[in-house]
Amino acid sequence: MNRITEKTADLARIKKELVSAAEGLEKRLTAMSDDFYRNPETGLEERRTSNAMQEFLKGFGFSVRNNIAGMPTAFAASFGSGRPAIALLAEMDALPAIGHGCGHNVAGCASVGAGAALSRVLPPGIGTLLVLGTPAEELGKGKIEMIKAGVFKDIDAAMMTHGSSKRMVEKHFLGLVRLNFTFFGHESHASAYPEEGINALDAVIQTFNSINALRQQLRSDVRVHGIITDGG
Repeated sequence: MNRITEKTADLARIKKELVSAAEGLEKRLTAMSDDFYRNPETGLEERRTSNAMQEFLKGFGFSVRNNIAGMPTAFAASFGSGRPAIALLAEMDALPAIGHGCGHNVAGCASVGAGAALSRVLPPGIGTLLVLGTPAEELGKGKIEMIKAGVFKDIDAAMMTHGSSKRMVEKHFLGLVRLNFTFFGHESHASAYPEEGINALDAVIQTFNSINALRQQLRSDVRVHGIITDGG
């Protein structure tokens, strides 16, 4: 058996062991996900959820640091040492008044479960496995603050899973540019001097109508959305 064949056989064995380890955790992970679903916590308030994830990972030999990037519910759990360093991102927050409409109870437990299963099969000295508890995704805050704090600086790759209506291994995300427009009008008496007025809301509506007229010329992968935050 040559070296390539041996490596292929080792990978196949590790994959089989990994699947077996993951299947062995199914009941515990499902129970934890269901518990998170029944007890949703919003961004930066995920104390119960975060603690449960941390305690679960500690049981599989992970070294856990909490209060990451100044956020009380963010954590970094690590297993092994050296490079490469691969991170699994565990989301945890729910939506206000809705609960886990985005399925972070499932997504977070998937990363925690993957980390636990991998800890059972990874050969020693192969690198560092991390599970990062990333809070406040719905607030657009958790991962951003962790990036600013340098949490991802020495990580070679990061990944996660997220609920969807389709089964996909890879998701090609769209780029995002957020623009804020402010329209200024000029007040006047609507009956006596209407010709002196400038209606800012009319300009906003015209802008929306113009964008809507443009949609049929946009590529199929382009999305343009907008809201009026204050119509006067």
